[in-house]
Amino acid sequence: MSEQNLLLSFRDATISNGAYDVLESVHLQLAKAEFCYLIGETGSGKSSLLKTVYADNALKKGKGMVLGHDLRNLSRQEIPQMRRKMGMIFQDFQLFHEWSVARNLAYVLSVTGWKEKSKMQNRIEEVLMAVGLEEKEKQLVYSLSGGEQQRLAIARAILNKPQMIIADEPTGNLDPDTSDAILFLLRDVALANSAAILVATHDQRILDKFPARVFRCHHKELLELD
Repeated sequence: MSEQNLLLSFRDATISNGAYDVLESVHLQLAKAEFCYLIGETGSGKSSLLKTVYADNALKKGKGMVLGHDLRNLSRQEIPQMRRKMGMIFQDFQLFHEWSVARNLAYVLSVTGWKEKSKMQNRIEEVLMAVGLEEKEKQLVYSLSGGEQQRLAIARAILNKPQMIIADEPTGNLDPDTSDAILFLLRDVALANSAAILVATHDQRILDKFPARVFRCHHKELLELD
C-alpha cells in the first residue's frame, strides 16, 4: 500500500482506556476511499481505538499517523485542525435536540470557519438531499425518528467533505432497511470524496451484505480477518 495514499497508520501501537491497555501491538493502515470494519465484543477496544484515532485518547506507545498528524506529538492546537478533516458519528448522535435540523448543521459550519450565509445554506441543502432529509430542514431534532436522527448525524459528519469518517455503531437500534440505506450512503461518500471510513459494529448482517476489510478486537489483539 502506497504511503502517499495512507490516511491512517498505526504501527506497534498500544491503545489505552485511561490507565488500562485494551489493545497491544496494533498494526492498522487505511487508505483513501477504503472502507473498514472493527468488530469485537463490548469492552474489547473498538471504541477506545476510535477515540485514539480522533485524539480523544492519547497514544502512549508505538506510532500513529492520522491525516498527516503524528498522534504521539500532537499539540492541543493541532487537534481541532485534524478533526476538521474528519467526520465523526457517535453512538448517541450528540445532536442538539431542541434545535432545528438546519441549525444543528449551521452550527458545525460556523465553528469550522464558514462565514458566508448563502454558501452555508447551499451546503446544508446539499447534505440534507444526500441523506434524504430535504423535507426536514426546519423540523426540531427531538421530533425526528431514530433513523432520521442517525441520517442527520451522518449529514453533520459529511458537511466539510472529510478525508476520513469514523463511526461507532452507526446502525445500532435501526431496522434493516434504514441500516442498509446508511451503509449505501457511507460507501457513496467514500467513493465520491475518496474518504476513508472506519466503522465499529456488532451487526454481522451488514458485514455480510456490504463486504469490506474486517478487523477484530480480541484478547488485546487487533486481527485482520480473511
